[in-house]
Amino acid sequence: MLGSADDLKNQLLTLKPSDSPIEAATNFINVVAAFFDKVQAGPTGSPGIFTYNKAVAIPLIAALPPVPDQSWIMPFANAINAGAVAGTLTPGTVTLPAVWLVSVVDVLPPVITTIAVAKNLLIAALTPVTSTNNPPLPLAQALYLYISAFIFLVTGIGGTVISPVPIPVPIPAQ
Repeated sequence: MLGSADDLKNQLLTLKPSDSPIEAATNFINVVAAFFDKVQAGPTGSPGIFTYNKAVAIPLIAALPPVPDQSWIMPFANAINAGAVAGTLTPGTVTLPAVWLVSVVDVLPPVITTIAVAKNLLIAALTPVTSTNNPPLPLAQALYLYISAFIFLVTGIGGTVISPVPIPVPIPAQ
């Protein structure tokens, strides 16, 4: 289960400054990925449904130049989103025995149906963040909103053993 935006902020504040863009980006994305990877699909899910792709996001974050205005927001959102789009989605983390009578758990790789919506929320939430306005909490809140906006379409097998039927169920992140 996800922690709070405040938990993420506290983790971000522990990051040490670095003169190396790749080291700084790696440290930042490691914190973000560790937070994102705790997401689960609904109350009957468990962490492990989603694994953020750090290898995709790190070079994109490292390439961002420091700027005093909001021109960083779109490339930053694209980088964060690229790591999510390239992330791994794993079945077997959601249990719905009342719906999936045959499989009990999801059996097909899930799909994030709201990735574009999540990215738009991230962009909107980052609008007030600049290098001069103490960004750790607003940045953490924006990243929290992003991952919280995921809706996973998970599919298990219902029906009967004789006549099994795949049943997809949309379940919000938490």
